[in-house]
Amino acid sequence: MNRIKNSVKCLSPLILLFSSWAQAGLVISSVAPGLDIEAGIEMISEAGDLDGATQNASMELMSSNIQTTSDITGLAVTGSNPLQGSLLNLDDGIGLDASVAGADAETDFYFDIFVDLMNNSIDDYIVDFQLDYSAILSGTGADAFAEIELNIEDMLDEIFGTTLLVDTVFGNEIDGDPTGNDGGTMIIDNSVMFSINLAAGMSESLTGLWDLRGGDFDQGSFAAELDVFLSVVDVHVEPGTPNEVPEPGFGLFLLGLGIAVRFRFAQLTKGTK
Repeated sequence: MNRIKNSVKCLSPLILLFSSWAQAGLVISSVAPGLDIEAGIEMISEAGDLDGATQNASMELMSSNIQTTSDITGLAVTGSNPLQGSLLNLDDGIGLDASVAGADAETDFYFDIFVDLMNNSIDDYIVDFQLDYSAILSGTGADAFAEIELNIEDMLDEIFGTTLLVDTVFGNEIDGDPTGNDGGTMIIDNSVMFSINLAAGMSESLTGLWDLRGGDFDQGSFAAELDVFLSVVDVHVEPGTPNEVPEPGFGLFLLGLGIAVRFRFAQLTKGTK
């Protein structure tokens, strides 16, 4: 009996493994035929936005689980700007890895993003997104600041927004709330999820601004780093619509679970002979 209990315990990590494997990178059209998703990111800063600071970035597009990047040094772009394409698999998305820094300098380094969704099917879909972001901001001296702003909106309302500020004069803030510190370093690491309900024959557009700003005006320094990625993590048919069927990922999960159970109990039987 103890051997059987132990074998069941051993199955737990296998169950998790097969479940995550079944969903990761799944082709969206296999669970949501007729759903089209286009996304892109564009650097829109101009010469007047940069005054003596250093800024670098890598814009990212993940399409069919293949990554494409456009690199930016100052205001010079190597690659496509905007960088855009179709999101065809789960975990596809758009991202940005950017940094600004300076002393006796200023900059406003900002990017527009978009995600366009079109449901050409007879079913209603729910599309789940995940936004992962990490940020480091710092300011030193008598008068310096660093600020990062992220927001995502649909055609009616803001879905998500955050503003991070390090300021040696007026104090540090997170979304307008004082942290009690003036300058120094702020580190943020966060993840948020949201869903878009898309009825049959309908479309939706998401837009956003990802912005890094900073300035030093009195023999100090500023710096800001941002790593952010917006991805499609799940798509499913809304309950009650015509073609509501189990997702292929679930079928693969059951298949994997059956294999795992059969393998483990075969070992158990062999060990008792």
